[in-house]
Amino acid sequence: MANKHPSYIKNTYEFISKIKNREIPPEALLVTADITSLYTNMRKDLIIKAVIKQMVLNPVENRPDIEILKLLEYTMDHNDFEFNNEFFLQIFGLAMGKTYSPNIANIYLIDFDEQAMHDFKINPKFYHRFQDDTFFVWIGSLEDLLQYETFLNSLIPDIKLTFNYSYSKVNFLDVTIYKKWTDEKCLLQHRTYFKETDTHQLLYYYSHHPKHIFRGIIKSQFIRFKRLSSSLEDYNVTCNFVLPILYKRGYPKRLMRKLKIETWNSPIIPRNIMNVKNSLFITLPYNKTSQSIMELWKCLVEKHPQFKNTKIVKAFYNNKNLYKYLIRNN
Repeated sequence: MANKHPSYIKNTYEFISKIKNREIPPEALLVTADITSLYTNMRKDLIIKAVIKQMVLNPVENRPDIEILKLLEYTMDHNDFEFNNEFFLQIFGLAMGKTYSPNIANIYLIDFDEQAMHDFKINPKFYHRFQDDTFFVWIGSLEDLLQYETFLNSLIPDIKLTFNYSYSKVNFLDVTIYKKWTDEKCLLQHRTYFKETDTHQLLYYYSHHPKHIFRGIIKSQFIRFKRLSSSLEDYNVTCNFVLPILYKRGYPKRLMRKLKIETWNSPIIPRNIMNVKNSLFITLPYNKTSQSIMELWKCLVEKHPQFKNTKIVKAFYNNKNLYKYLIRNN
């Protein structure tokens, strides 16, 4: 139910697939909107009404709707937590840490999105929302946009948005959305965006890990940059920003340059190793001895006829250190 509305986006990659190379008027405003403290400002009575409405609109045979609603009400009414050695009971809003909170937030805002997309005198273009962050293109004037902000802030009690807008570029999720003129057309483009709080604390190259781990770290970063870039130029800008940071953490320049070129020239093939049929995962705690044992173990398993059509996957995990033995996570 939570993802069955036009404004829903699963992640950054789905978002850029919806807006990439879309043509817009040159004078259009790029707008992002942030909902202030969404979870803690959701009213419990409105949450229940929103969930009931979606249950009616999306019936599922044998789904225990009554029991689900009772459990939802109970968990919202009995959310106690500890802070500064004192215990509290949350009496307003929804707890951020609950598994169902993101889906409930999406359901809570479905009608809000419908009104935002259709009920104002000017309809926004390419309206998309991820949790409490919204993006759209505004065709009207700046004065109309400010009126639109007032309109949205009147739709649901305690739900307030703050707009950020620009004629050239805005930041949304993990990307910067900007305008680009080609063949007398104004198109939406995107490149990787790093937040000011991003310290790029990637694994130090000389730390005690298998060497393929470091190659994988670099490769995964470049794959992400490629997926988030509209063009080779955008890809190069992002890589050239990150390469000096990686170099300071010990990563060889030659290896990084090689992987940078290799990644851009190679197709990105989606992989989900957990969905590979007939896979066997063999795991050991990581140390120099276990690396040798792992190689021997894998060879023995692969030679056995029973595992002829089985993919053998090696995996290491960290040994418990003194800290983990002495400190209890509260």
